[in-house]
Amino acid sequence: MMHSKRWLAVVTVGMACAWPAAGGALDDCERPAERERFRCDPQWALKMIGWPAARDQLLAAHLGEPGAGVVIAQLDSGVAIDARHSGTPEHPALADAYRAHHIRWTDERGRVLPVTFMHGGACEAGTPGGCAPADDRARVPPLDPVPHYALEIANLFPIRMPGHGTKTASVIIADKWSPRGSDKALQGAAAAATLVPLRVTTGSILTEGRTTTMTWGIQAAALWEEPRVDVMSISFGRRSPEPALEEALLLAEERGIIVVAAAGQLPFGSGGPVRYPAQYESVVAVTGVTEDARPWGRAGLLGLGGAGKGSGNDVAAPAVDVWRAGWSDDAATIPDIDWGAGTSFATPLVAAAAAMWIQRHGGREELLEFYRSPGMIPMAFHLALETAGVRGTSAMCDLAEGRVSAQPEAWPNRARVCAQAGKPWNRRMGHGILAIDTLLAAPLPQPRDVCRALYDRRGVAAWDRLCPQASAGRDEALVAYPPRSRQPQPLTLALGTSIIKPFGGGAGFGPAVSATVIFGQHERIAPKGFMVGVKWSGAQVLTGVGYAIGGEYNPYRDSTTRSRNSLIFGYGPAYAAAIKVGYMRARGHDHLGGDLQVAIMKLKASVGPYWRLGNTSGQRRVTWVVDVGVGF
Repeated sequence: MMHSKRWLAVVTVGMACAWPAAGGALDDCERPAERERFRCDPQWALKMIGWPAARDQLLAAHLGEPGAGVVIAQLDSGVAIDARHSGTPEHPALADAYRAHHIRWTDERGRVLPVTFMHGGACEAGTPGGCAPADDRARVPPLDPVPHYALEIANLFPIRMPGHGTKTASVIIADKWSPRGSDKALQGAAAAATLVPLRVTTGSILTEGRTTTMTWGIQAAALWEEPRVDVMSISFGRRSPEPALEEALLLAEERGIIVVAAAGQLPFGSGGPVRYPAQYESVVAVTGVTEDARPWGRAGLLGLGGAGKGSGNDVAAPAVDVWRAGWSDDAATIPDIDWGAGTSFATPLVAAAAAMWIQRHGGREELLEFYRSPGMIPMAFHLALETAGVRGTSAMCDLAEGRVSAQPEAWPNRARVCAQAGKPWNRRMGHGILAIDTLLAAPLPQPRDVCRALYDRRGVAAWDRLCPQASAGRDEALVAYPPRSRQPQPLTLALGTSIIKPFGGGAGFGPAVSATVIFGQHERIAPKGFMVGVKWSGAQVLTGVGYAIGGEYNPYRDSTTRSRNSLIFGYGPAYAAAIKVGYMRARGHDHLGGDLQVAIMKLKASVGPYWRLGNTSGQRRVTWVVDVGVGF
């Protein structure tokens, strides 16, 4: 590991990892009250996304089992497939399927290398199994070297390794494995695919150090000629963008790789915004739904948690009580299957759908023959997914009722699914719920439509970079699709409410309401700049000016494509601080003073002294404003 004398901040990020399910699924499903629930069918998630009918299409076309001939790179914490390499007992749900489609790297002595990938100096002596080879073109560090203390701080949020990666990989490649003689078998959505699991993280939070390693992993996997990666699955995320990470993803796009990433989730609120890298336009962002085909987590300030929501989402897939591999003991010695919750499990379902889409249309070479440019393939999948690969509420009711001829089985929870029929789908949860059967049945988007979509959504630079063979029609497209201005937001408006001593001692407990305007142009990064604020309650008011600094800002709107002011209820940045001087009218008297404000997520606090003006004979001259509330 290279050292750096320059301090590097460790950035906290929104969670995009999996949450453990409470209890054991196999035991729970033996209870009479649970036995007939839809979630007790290990293939319920596959049925919800139309997988059985999609598999029938592939077999009818003599294309093999789902995923055959397609390479999926999984950037995660590694996979327990070989005890000699991983240092962890192999999980039988994955081992057989993996060996059937194993990518074997060898070193100069002919020894078989494992699938661990910790590139750029992160793979030190003693790493279990050593490291997978990397492309020399990916050796230039895309971020500053990370000092050891930063990695030590990051390890405050460790995950079992392998563990998370084993669980998410099983959603792709497990092949009808049953534990302990159970009649319930775990079936992966693309069990015949070639999985290349890359160990690029040791924790559930993508800190700067882990983002560096993931960036290297994306670069190297994108540049490989053997195996030539077709799809990438990423079940991690961070709250703020990182230019080097985006560049690596654009490289993958240029190489024709479909990148699928988790929108993330939070255990409180409405789930938070879409995380990065899922929020990047070149990536398919996956959010989550429940077994009743409803968005995971209700919207609103006081929601009970759930999947990330926002206009950046592309598609929703099952994310709660999804069957996956695991262990029934803390020592990871007894393999098992269980439920998992998180967009981590929705993401591999969509990655498998991408693999099946490639397979359905003849593989990578056939798609290259049709589109001529590899960079058009990811956008073609985006278009196919949006237009033909999702179901809305009414179509989900038809599926649950067994009215889809290719999949006639009725679901035990059909009444709850159909209670939503006819209601418009929440666009902040993507275009709809993944439907692999209709995705595979639809024709390929035409090259002209793909290039126009690239131009309309991302501008002329994307057209020129990804559609070179369509340059003859570029001038016509410039007329039909004039460039869209990309203006950053000029200001941010934050609202809040607070209690305790919002106007000093003796002025009441509150509540008080507040509004703050931060003047400072920004796009996806946090706003900072001059601020004006006002706080009010009855006859009391406090107004002031100052300076605010926000960190890791994620607007619900895509501010890079709209010149709108941002209205954020409750909070703007993930964390922020401000200092201001102000005038306060409280208890019939005038005051001057100042205060310091701090905000973390949806909570805010401020404290500061205010001096009473005029005659203060026999009375306290200074009063302290102390309040705690929601907002900034």
